[in-house]
Amino acid sequence: MIKGGPEDDAVLCTPDKTYNVRSVTLSNSVLLVSPSPHIERSENQVVIQDGLNELLELVPAVPKLQRMNVLLKEHEWEEGLEDDDDDDETFHAVSTGG
Repeated sequence: MIKGGPEDDAVLCTPDKTYNVRSVTLSNSVLLVSPSPHIERSENQVVIQDGLNELLELVPAVPKLQRMNVLLKEHEWEEGLEDDDDDDETFHAVSTGG
């Protein structure tokens, strides 16, 4: 899955790794070719399908820990502050028998 916010670089996320997606401009000619159709005497011939001047490169991503602080700050618990809704509720610990 490719992820990223409007201000972020795109990242490719797999189940166990994350990669930065970067555009790399090519200085050399790169041609996308395919074998030529079966025409007499065409064994060594190819058909140029397209020319590339840019590739997408995947680089292992380094976690952006400073961003975690911003995300967690929104959900910071402050001692002494309680919601009025919690006054009527009673919470009990439940044993799972483990």
